[in-house]
Amino acid sequence: MEKGKNVKIWHKEKSVFGNCQIGDGCVIHAPVWIGDNVKIGKNCKIQAFAFIPPGVEIGNNVFVGPNVCFSNDKYPPSGHWVKTIVEDNVSIGAGAIIMPSANIGKNAIIGAGALVLKEVPANMSAISKLSRSFMKPLKQNKKPVTRFGVIGLGFIYNKHAEAIEKNGGKIVIGCDIDKSKKEKLPQDAKFTADWQKLEDVDIVSILTPNNFHKDMAKFYADKGITVLVEKPPVINSKDLQELSKYDNIFIVLQLRHHPELLKWKEKIQEDEPYDVEMKILVRRDDWYFESWKAKEEESGGILFNIGVHYFDALAFLFGKQKDTKTIDLRTKQAAGLIGIGNATINWQISLTAPMDNQLRMLKINGEKLNLNQGFENLHTKVYKELLRGRGIPIGACKDTVELIEAIKIP
Repeated sequence: MEKGKNVKIWHKEKSVFGNCQIGDGCVIHAPVWIGDNVKIGKNCKIQAFAFIPPGVEIGNNVFVGPNVCFSNDKYPPSGHWVKTIVEDNVSIGAGAIIMPSANIGKNAIIGAGALVLKEVPANMSAISKLSRSFMKPLKQNKKPVTRFGVIGLGFIYNKHAEAIEKNGGKIVIGCDIDKSKKEKLPQDAKFTADWQKLEDVDIVSILTPNNFHKDMAKFYADKGITVLVEKPPVINSKDLQELSKYDNIFIVLQLRHHPELLKWKEKIQEDEPYDVEMKILVRRDDWYFESWKAKEEESGGILFNIGVHYFDALAFLFGKQKDTKTIDLRTKQAAGLIGIGNATINWQISLTAPMDNQLRMLKINGEKLNLNQGFENLHTKVYKELLRGRGIPIGACKDTVELIEAIKIP
């Protein structure tokens, strides 16, 4: 088996894997059967009891539900295997059966229990066991509104509220210890000051001080509710390890959706050296340093609260850190050197830059990547992927959290 970066395989010993390829960021539940020459793209989610025999090629961002069965032999046991291709952004419901050469086009949805006998074109849905007779354009489908509960109605709330609305979701309840923030919520949404009282929701978004994330995420995950946690999800690897046991806790790492960063991700070669410079020079006024954000025990300090965006971008591009050297580490500024994979990184973070001259920049082998631009709609993309079953699992930031810890304790 050849697997990419940040692949999570649950109870690998309970599954069967042939000589297959599994792309970056995939989550594989157990048990599954994945045969020789199967190709699975990036950020796919394969649920338990899926059967994927030789000859199946699955694109990027595909969801394969539990008990899905692909067939590769039209006249078994002829031994003549037929290829079946599933293109990007497809969702296949539980118990569906995909017959040989029944290719599935981009963005298609296959309903639970469907028997797919022939090709499903892009942007179509196939429903019922007679799915070949009941294909229809996806735009005719009416999806139920996803109900969100939000804990924390502070500075970042507006970005989340906008992203939820753009993706057709609805905030039905919000929570904050400051009751005056109730005014931020939609008019018909409920309000509570008790974070354990969010009821009748499908997804809980946690936007609180960082030290509260673990207990809140665990509380709702244990109830079977999907949880989305703002970064950093935690401020130590011990808490991350505990939360990584859950497959319904996801994280906001919006830079992983940044178009320029994604272009670089495709260009990175494992056998090529990279000389990287990272400068994050931003402005934070007195209110920031008087709030929880500047308190090490609540936010994790400058590295976790500000740096996590950019250290995650480095881990996303280059992998696991090999060595670090911390040159400066104070409340308002930090700097150092990092070795990650085959990249040598000189980095600097400052919170005292002039307001009109802020800089968020990566330079890779002399080529600048301006992170001041391209932030628009990244939260919207985070929620879009989450609602399509392709959210970033919380365990995906393991390398990032370990990197920050190594910098903090040189």
